[in-house]
Amino acid sequence: QFLLTQMQRQHSSLATQFANRTSGILLLLLSLPLWLVAAIGALLNSPAAPLRPLRLRSNKYRVDERQELVRREFSSAEWAVSAPVLRRLPLLLAVISGHIKLVGARTQPLTSSSSASDPWERLAGETEVGLLGPVQLELSNDAPSEENMLNEIYYARYRSLLSDVSYLLKGARAMFSGRAWSTHGQAGNH
Repeated sequence: QFLLTQMQRQHSSLATQFANRTSGILLLLLSLPLWLVAAIGALLNSPAAPLRPLRLRSNKYRVDERQELVRREFSSAEWAVSAPVLRRLPLLLAVISGHIKLVGARTQPLTSSSSASDPWERLAGETEVGLLGPVQLELSNDAPSEENMLNEIYYARYRSLLSDVSYLLKGARAMFSGRAWSTHGQAGNH
């Protein structure tokens, strides 16, 4: 039963994982000039702590003490800057390492716990997480948590290569929007 459960939770084929990681490397290389801007801005904003540590839920799984499959945790960071596009640059390293995908639900900090008894929250919690996705690109920061959850469930249910490419294109377009560079951008959601 363990292997069956593990196979059911294995959402990504090796080709998809390779494509995500390779795309992450390409984006990292393209974003290198932004890393310098982010580092300088973070040092100016917070000289003592230019990087803020994060503990997030991964798309990878482990077996817990009750012999159940649970999401792994991983360490990441965000730059101490207000511009979301710069703040979230370190998450590209999580894409490259396979902890998150380029496109998926919001990354969730370990402090946010979903109720295992609520099937909607459980379904939203099982959705693969990514750097870009419906909530990050289409909803405002002040959207109710229920709306965020429903958008992620809808995305998980109807996810396709075409929808993921669409979110990648929206993400590229968003890079040149004021929202990506303002203090009120969506990227504050982990």
